[in-house]
Amino acid sequence: MPHTYEYSPKGAGNGVGRVSKDKNADGGIRHQYKILDEKVGADGQASTRLLQRTKEGDTYRAQTKINAFNFPFTGNSGGGCFFQCVYCFLRQPFFQMHRTLPHGREMDVTTNFASATEIFLKKNAHLPQYMKRVQWGVATEMWHPRTVDLAKPFEGLRAFQKHGQNWMLHIVTKSPKILDWADLLAEMKHQVQVEVSFVTLNEAASRIFETGTPSVSQRLRIVEELAKKGVFVRVMMMPCMREYQLNTIDGTRHIVFQHRETHEKAAGFKRVTERDGNAEGDKVGVELHLNGRWKKLSLAESGLWKPVIVKDWSDLAQAQQKWQNWGAKAYKQKDMNYFYVDELISAHSEDRAPKAERGRVEDPTAECIIHSGESVLDEAGTPRQVEVRAHHKPKKNWNGAKTPPAVMRSVMDFGYKLHSEIDWVDCI
Repeated sequence: MPHTYEYSPKGAGNGVGRVSKDKNADGGIRHQYKILDEKVGADGQASTRLLQRTKEGDTYRAQTKINAFNFPFTGNSGGGCFFQCVYCFLRQPFFQMHRTLPHGREMDVTTNFASATEIFLKKNAHLPQYMKRVQWGVATEMWHPRTVDLAKPFEGLRAFQKHGQNWMLHIVTKSPKILDWADLLAEMKHQVQVEVSFVTLNEAASRIFETGTPSVSQRLRIVEELAKKGVFVRVMMMPCMREYQLNTIDGTRHIVFQHRETHEKAAGFKRVTERDGNAEGDKVGVELHLNGRWKKLSLAESGLWKPVIVKDWSDLAQAQQKWQNWGAKAYKQKDMNYFYVDELISAHSEDRAPKAERGRVEDPTAECIIHSGESVLDEAGTPRQVEVRAHHKPKKNWNGAKTPPAVMRSVMDFGYKLHSEIDWVDCI
């Protein structure tokens, strides 16, 4: 439901301690925020702001779609981020998590994360094993040095250790601060996966695309230090910073593809044509603008067309070659969401938010995933499937049934068998 935010006074300094209200469109209060800290610029306006939720927020949420990139549940100890990644999907209007200031200049935190975690685990203890998976940190950096002692995600870890031994917890982070709890993570190594987020291995490029983040070398240290303690660590290159050749068709810019054999070029996009819960490269069809019209290619035809890369800012070849040397047990690579690289560079140089030009469905999607959600194949080489209950599907699709219907879902490899003895049914 759309909602507005009321703040008074707006943007001015000296507001620490005042309470602001986030209202629904009907006037009902959805959240209240107490301003804990704000930094004020020379113009007298707030440059950054840290907020505390004074009412319980959406700490845990059930996903309506479950696949390689959407776990059954997400958990966040707040919203927003100070890392100022220019590519962040939270800049999109339908994802925006900031309340009073632009993205990258505001974070809000909840101080009841541990108790909310206990409530969540007890409430969902009855769910089947394959549903007991959570991803932390998709809407905020939970281990940011400025918020970690307020939100106390480490207390949430202890709640999982005490009440959620048969749950798998995926933690996404860019912050070396998580290493302060490396010993606790090592105690929980049978039930945690830490995903360290990168978009490039080039330090200079990192300062363009993610101006406020810890350095690439600091994040590589997270991988190496946790791996030494036996913690399952995933190197996550998302989104990959590849600059593509572009062509404008009917006022919209599209990636240019080239035929492997004939070298013919055409503008187009990739579109998932077989949805089994994953978005793997071999299940992505290409739609091209050929001879003045759009043509959907078969998967076999699509395999002959590859996007034309002008420059790879990510150093993907190096990442693919070295992730195991850093101690990681898994690797995930996913292409650009929402923004083209040249627009991100322009936005950085002009100190503004980037302008989105496309949606997720048009990505050149995941091209390399190892223990990161790829389909498990049977002896015939086809994706193995298993019957599960369609939890978290919209109820209108249940045809009036009081319980979720049975559905067939592909078995996916998340690397669980490398550190967990639990049978996850549709995940290994």
